Amino acid sequence: MNVQYLFDTYGFWPFVIALATMVLTSFAKIPVKLLINKIKRRTVRELVERLILLIPVGIGIGLYYLKNFILKSGEGDVAIVMAGAACGALAIVYYNLFGKYIELWVLRLFKKNATLKDDDTMGQEALDAAIAIASGKPIENVVKDLINHDTESANDTDAESVDETEDDEDYEDDEDYDNDPDESEVIELVCEYTGADEELVATILAKLKN
Repeated sequence: MNVQYLFDTYGFWPFVIALATMVLTSFAKIPVKLLINKIKRRTVRELVERLILLIPVGIGIGLYYLKNFILKSGEGDVAIVMAGAACGALAIVYYNLFGKYIELWVLRLFKKNATLKDDDTMGQEALDAAIAIASGKPIENVVKDLINHDTESANDTDAESVDETEDDEDYEDDEDYDNDPDESEVIELVCEYTGADEELVATILAKLKN
């Protein structure tokens, strides 16, 4: 679903809705990110961070449903979801072209210190999810992919941690082995702490070995 298809099929509405989606997403992501910072469990926090990528898609679909309800367009649910997701994708493109600069200008207007940085909500992964839905992929499958991606990343991190731990343990074992005292040192230590005769201790050790 490209720009020309949107214009030929839906007129100027997708572009207007995309602009509104961009603005609403800029406001909506703020309280969500504040909420995420209050979540103490890392797994839950990371899951929510993955799902906020769908904010522009959700707003785009919602606005397109509203437009369809007001104008009585009579479009089916599938068409509305796909068109709304396309509006979300277009909103992400808008944001990266000029939206983030407007956002930065507004912050500076209110004398808030801010710098441009990557925004996952309006990033490439969010755009890929929006395009997938706009192309007809069921939303539940897109959500599963986002969740599974997060789980796989966590498993990879855990595996790397385990490997590093095993390497450290091996290194420590080797080091301990290299530093083991020899027989003469053992005899010396035993005699030092017990007062026994060195020849007697050496004789006992020799018999024990045999």
